[in-house]
Amino acid sequence: MLTQHFPALAELSLWTVLLRIALSALCGGMVGLERGRKGRPAGFRTHILVCLGAALAMMTNQYITETFST
Repeated sequence: MLTQHFPALAELSLWTVLLRIALSALCGGMVGLERGRKGRPAGFRTHILVCLGAALAMMTNQYITETFST
C-alpha cells in the first residue's frame, strides 16, 4: 500500500487533500483527453468532475471516520 511507504498520506492535512485533489484531476483529465481524441462522449471535463467528486466523497468518508470513530 502507498501509505506504508508514505505514512503522511494516511492523515488528512491541507497538503494531502490538495495532493489528492490534484492527482484526481490529473488522472481524470488524462482519461478524458483520450476519450475526447477518439470522439467518444463523456470527455475531458466530465471525467475531471467525476474524479474530483469521487475523491471528495472518499476524503469526506475518511474525515468522518477519523473524527467520530470510538
